[in-house]
Amino acid sequence: MARLDPDTWLNQLEELMAMQAVLDDDFSLLKAPGAPLDEAEAAAGGANGERWLDPEALLIAGPPPDLCDDGAGGDGSVDLFVAEALVHVEVPETGLQLMVEAPPPVPPPRPQQPPHQLEHKEESAAGRGDSPPAGNRASSDGGSGGARASGHGSGGPTANGGRGGGPGHNADGRQDPIAGAGAAAGPAAAPAPGGYATPRCLGPPVEEAPVAAATPPTLVPFGPPVAFLSPIRVTLTLPHGYPAACPPAVSLHAPWLSGPQAEALAAGLAGVWEAQGPGGPIALVWVDWLRGEALRHLAITDALVLRRGEAAATPLGAGVPARAAVDAAGPEVLAVSLLRYSAAREQEKFNESNVRCPICFEEHLGSRCVRLPECRHAFCGGCLATHLRTQLRDGAVDRLACPEPGCRRQLAPYVLQQMLGQEEYARWEQLTLQRTLDKMEDLVYCPRCREPCLEDPDHSVLCPSCFYSFCALCEDSWHPGSSCLNAADRLALLEARRQRAGDAGDGRSATERARQQVNRMNELKSLALLSATTKQCPVCSMGVEKTEGCNKMTCGYCGSFFCWKCSRVISGYDHFQQPAGQPGGCVLFDQEEIDRWNARWNGGVVAPRVVQVEQHAMIANYLGRFGARMCRCVVCGQPNAKEGGNNCIRCWSCNGHFCYLCRTWLRNRPGQHFGTGPGRCRQHTDD
Repeated sequence: MARLDPDTWLNQLEELMAMQAVLDDDFSLLKAPGAPLDEAEAAAGGANGERWLDPEALLIAGPPPDLCDDGAGGDGSVDLFVAEALVHVEVPETGLQLMVEAPPPVPPPRPQQPPHQLEHKEESAAGRGDSPPAGNRASSDGGSGGARASGHGSGGPTANGGRGGGPGHNADGRQDPIAGAGAAAGPAAAPAPGGYATPRCLGPPVEEAPVAAATPPTLVPFGPPVAFLSPIRVTLTLPHGYPAACPPAVSLHAPWLSGPQAEALAAGLAGVWEAQGPGGPIALVWVDWLRGEALRHLAITDALVLRRGEAAATPLGAGVPARAAVDAAGPEVLAVSLLRYSAAREQEKFNESNVRCPICFEEHLGSRCVRLPECRHAFCGGCLATHLRTQLRDGAVDRLACPEPGCRRQLAPYVLQQMLGQEEYARWEQLTLQRTLDKMEDLVYCPRCREPCLEDPDHSVLCPSCFYSFCALCEDSWHPGSSCLNAADRLALLEARRQRAGDAGDGRSATERARQQVNRMNELKSLALLSATTKQCPVCSMGVEKTEGCNKMTCGYCGSFFCWKCSRVISGYDHFQQPAGQPGGCVLFDQEEIDRWNARWNGGVVAPRVVQVEQHAMIANYLGRFGARMCRCVVCGQPNAKEGGNNCIRCWSCNGHFCYLCRTWLRNRPGQHFGTGPGRCRQHTDD
């Protein structure tokens, strides 16, 4: 048998050291010539309890003095290098979609024969002879055939002179289902001693369910695409003739790699060796080929199919119980493990990269940044935490979203828990719960115990905690048939109650009762002020106060747009362009607002504007009596007269231009509206 000479030993060790320098932690040397094994490893043939060897230490020690032949030496040493490398295959940029084979449908249960249709019937055992035919019902070898009585073999003459029908047929040539079943049963259908056969069914034959044609398995997508796959474990055994004559023996394994796929990759590695030819190192070439060409060689481009019961072949999966465990549990377990591995590798790559924060515009190490799982936008931890604390301090829980412009995706609760402190996260939970409860239109709070209650359609409420029945509008005891008091009357009533309360013993001190009454009065005063200066949003019922400007209001709580005059929900300014008296014919600017702005521009002089409005109103009334064509401005609502046939009206009040025909606000660009083309109005008409 060939021996491993020192020069070959040195060449193989240097190649393994080069692999260790390139692969680093993904390389391990398991066995080396002359390296002794412990007793447990020697007993198991080195398959269990693998130890990593140091190639540099082996190089310093030099070749062993006595290189043994093939196999283990007498002192428990081995004479072959065995190394292991983890190869991370390159996945397409778009990722791989995991496709899991759905479990096969469960076949329906077969119908069972009722027991009352079975009876025992004695049959003759004569004529079996030394070589009983296979067609007899009761035979010496346990088979059963089609002849009711023994004849001259299968298909021979029967007792009444006829010809048997062969196995599974009656004497008249028709098929006997019981006999056929007995023939299929084999030794289990042997007759009992004394010549008695198995029980025979006298009822109608049981029809076998038709065998469905084989359908292709159903593939179901599982989770998002993965950007990384678990590495392929490559085990190399360097023979004595490597690299001069023969290639290394290779063994491939990965949880997602089946036996046929591993064999295909091994064949591809053999083709690389044949293309290169003997004489040179091949290990790193194989590693590079597997890293870049493995998926393309297996025709895996955009999806990775995980099938049921598709375990690795014995030579490739020996000593690796992980794949067997995954196959026993199903491909879903393997898919979950692949998703977790891909997520861990993505986070590892992110931590090692440099990330530019879009808030502070500085580059940070990825480990100091936070990448949001929903939108994948990354920010440095300090900027993101400051943003969240600022929004939380203002109570804007709806704005705890991604700071990236145009994204605004809400952050997951576990992200907020990581970025905020314990007290801040508790405040977020409280505000979120309160905001959710506030959005419930039928939720009110009991005025006695402050427990949340549900309001009935007639505004009556029964507290489930203290069983107090009260009115949801005025929070007094339920008063069916009577209307609620206004804010002023309720305030006077509470003041009278406070004066009459005195020192009534209700378990509270006089100071505590006085403090609660004062707080209640302050709340009612606030309600009275809000009812006088604000209007409720038609969407969320939150109070909105108008300070100045037009009548198009924006709710600061829910962001809805509504008209200040009629409290209707609107979008844009079309609501203010309708003619007066029709639905939505509200003015955009009130006359008081116009006077205030004119007074600001005229140095506080208001009288000329009022006189001007009155004069134009008189002129409009006078012209209307003589049939002048009048129309109101679509912006400010002031009356204007059409002069001649010109349909471009310029408002005397706001200087805005609008079309007389379609009442469209022209925004000081009348040339784009009038013309002769389709969808354009004529500027001069007689109507």
